[in-house]
Amino acid sequence: MPIPLKNPIVLECQNCHFRFKITGDDLSFPHQCPKCGADDWQIKG
Repeated sequence: MPIPLKNPIVLECQNCHFRFKITGDDLSFPHQCPKCGADDWQIKG
């Protein structure tokens, strides 16, 4: 059973600064940035 998060986790691509939100329903995220293809994520929040 997934644990709902109060605040979504925001990952930011260090290459193009594309932001990807992770909610409590699905903690998976793309290995590569859907915008530029880089795989250098940083957690923003």
